[in-house]
Parts: sequence; structure tokens; C-alpha cells
Amino acid sequence: MRLLRRKTSGAGRNGRLTSPGAVPTIRPLMRLHPDSLGGGAPALVLMCARPRLAAGRAPRAAAVERAQAAFELEQALMACALEDAEAWGGPVVLALAQATDLPWASAIARRDWSIVGQASGNPGERVNAVDALLRRHGARSLVFLGTNAPIHSESDYEAVRTALETADVVLTPAADGGVTLMAARRPWPDLATLAWNTRRLAAELAYLCEREGLKVEKFARRNQVATIDGELLEECARLVQDLGSDTRAGRKALVAVARRILAARAP
Repeated sequence: MRLLRRKTSGAGRNGRLTSPGAVPTIRPLMRLHPDSLGGGAPALVLMCARPRLAAGRAPRAAAVERAQAAFELEQALMACALEDAEAWGGPVVLALAQATDLPWASAIARRDWSIVGQASGNPGERVNAVDALLRRHGARSLVFLGTNAPIHSESDYEAVRTALETADVVLTPAADGGVTLMAARRPWPDLATLAWNTRRLAAELAYLCEREGLKVEKFARRNQVATIDGELLEECARLVQDLGSDTRAGRKALVAVARRILAARAP
């Protein structure tokens, strides 16, 4: 999951990490469907933000072209995440990084999807806050997903749902050391002090959960789009390689975007 990097203090790393106490307040409380969330089926929580075209101060033509390419890729990645939400077959929650994205989210969400805001704080604090909010409204098993792992297939998601029948936590590590998916049928322990956006995240997250007495099941590593700011061509080439034969409409559109970007920058 690609979340904003925040620096965290090293305080508390040597102590026992227990379930979070007070969590940051989520404002505003947007749109919830408790009947759907409390039905017992695992809910897909999409941590997301509206794709935006990066604005610069009197940018050069090359920078404008690059920003436009990155924006198109972000839009295609979001479309893939929404494609997965449509196919989920259970409760879906859009967790928005910015409250101002509510009109956009309301326009793209199905009527039975919930929409909430993310709290302030680092990625762990935001996951803890959304997790606590949804559980207060009846949710049990929650599957957290970002918009940067289009490699996940429908069979991957079915395997996660099956694993949650016996495991407390299900993780899909990323090839870069992060995680592409994190699911739990019990509340997450305090995630604030983990090494988010580093190669240590998946290992630290699994260790923390096991130390808290949670049964963890880990799936095979998956690629994710780590960044499209500094390695745009590399990410596009990887997407074409990973998803070139995928028949889902969103993935085909994503690959088409990646190929256009690669072709435009070919020597």
C-alpha cells in the first residue's frame, strides 16, 4: 500500500506494542452503511486519494509532459482499484486522504459503499483510526488495500477471504519490502511506530502481530508501484511485464497507458 511517508520518533520501539488507545479523530464522518458492514462478510477498505495533476511554478515543457504522464498513470491505477472494489462481492469502504475529495468519491462510489475520511498522522495511525471507526460500526474482518497494487487477481482476493476464516491477520508482502495488502479479523495493534515506506515494513508488521498473539498468514510477494515520481519508466515497464496478459478491462487500460508513456520516451 502506498501511503504518505511521515517521520516517526524512535520512542517506544523497544517497548511492547499493544492495541492502540486513543486514535486520531476522523472528520468528517462521511457516509456509513452499518447494515452492510455488520453483515459478517469481509469488507474491502480502499485507502485512496483523488488523482491530481501535479502543479509546478512555471514548469518546463518536459516537466509538464512528465506530470501529465504521471497523472494518467494515477488515474489508471485508481480505475483498477475501483474495478477490484466492484468485483469484491461484499462491503466496500473508500477511506479518503482528503475530506475535500468527498464529492469525487460520492460520484464514483456505488450507493451501498461506505465513505469515510482518514485521520491525521502517519500511515499506521491512519489505518488504526479507520479500523477502529469501522469496527465500532459493526465491521469484523477488514481488508486494507491501496491503489498501487493492480497485480492482485480475483483469485488472490478469494484466497484472502478464505485465509481470514482461520488466521487473525493476512499479509501480502511487496517485492520492495512493504505490503500490498493487509487484512485482519481482529483490531490492529498500534501501528504508529512501524517503519512505513521502508524495506522493513512487512517484516516488522508480521513480527508485531505475532508478538501480540495474532495468527499471521503471509502470501507470496507481489510487485507494487512504489513511486511514479522518480522512476516512471521503470514502473511502466514493470506494469507491462506483470499485466500484459491480464484480460480485466481496467488492467488492459492501465497497460495501454504504460505502453504509451514508454513509447513517448523511447530514444
